[in-house]
Amino acid sequence: KGATTSMTETKLPAEDKLLRVFIGLGNIALACTYATVIYDIMDTLKSHPSENKQMKRANVLGVTAMAILFLLCSGLGYAAFGDNTPGNILTGFTEPFWLVALGNGFIVIHMIGAYQVMGQPFFRIVEIGTNIAWPNSDFINKEYPFIDGSTIFNFVLVKYFFYLIRNLLKYTLLICLIWLTT
Repeated sequence: KGATTSMTETKLPAEDKLLRVFIGLGNIALACTYATVIYDIMDTLKSHPSENKQMKRANVLGVTAMAILFLLCSGLGYAAFGDNTPGNILTGFTEPFWLVALGNGFIVIHMIGAYQVMGQPFFRIVEIGTNIAWPNSDFINKEYPFIDGSTIFNFVLVKYFFYLIRNLLKYTLLICLIWLTT
């Protein structure tokens, strides 16, 4: 005869369970910050209506897939561990190592895309500020075509490059400091 594999029999006071429900809802709301970015994406769509329709369909598909994934992770985590589910599923396990490493790799891939989207307001502020500060500078305001004629080089690329290098060094230093302190 099989044994129960879940930990739902753990006894917690009703207040603690209610608090954990609200913490879980807060985590879901934090995970779905895409809702604030969707307006920026839709605002930049000034192309042909068929492309707009396709982009809207891709956004709906992406949000649906994200919601299904989050609900599956949370539901399966609760079904397996009950009230003892770790707050962060990836930090709650060390074995199998390859699976934890794969999950962390997916988070890095996700953050690379989010980094580009969330950095756009900063890039825009720098671009407007430099255009105001140096309105006659050819380096900042003029676009230079590359050899093939289709790719444009201007100050935006330089700005992105230095912003990326600065943050790469900053986060590498942070990771090294965390590694040295453990």
